Amino acid sequence: NKPYITPTTAQPFFTTVDSFEATLAVDNEGTVSYQVSTDGGTTWQYWDGAAWATTTATDGTQTNTAADINTNIMTLDTDGGDFTWRAFLESDGTQAVEFDQICITFSAAMAAEPMRHGKHFMNGDEKGMYFGKSNGSN
Repeated sequence: NKPYITPTTAQPFFTTVDSFEATLAVDNEGTVSYQVSTDGGTTWQYWDGAAWATTTATDGTQTNTAADINTNIMTLDTDGGDFTWRAFLESDGTQAVEFDQICITFSAAMAAEPMRHGKHFMNGDEKGMYFGKSNGSN
């Protein structure tokens, strides 16, 4: 059995997710694999080696490494949504499974004119970042 954790809130994005990077804790001894969602967790996906596939598995199968997700993340969705992830923590029962953060970057929506956001001007070349932190052990 591989328990999983997921953020309590999805991150809105408007075009594509550009990167997905996980930083495991220095003391991590187990493995962590992931599934991702672009609709706030209603539908979960993993990279099957050729394309993104939908899965209902919650047992730690049909998951990917962070590197596999990062390599293919820009093909996941191009029209925006609510991005979230779940991390499956695997241990032999004696290993602590821990990670420090998940870092996701996404493209800002393109606009013909810069959009005013508070006192900051945004244009289509900017990136947004979402950080999630969690620790867990099995």
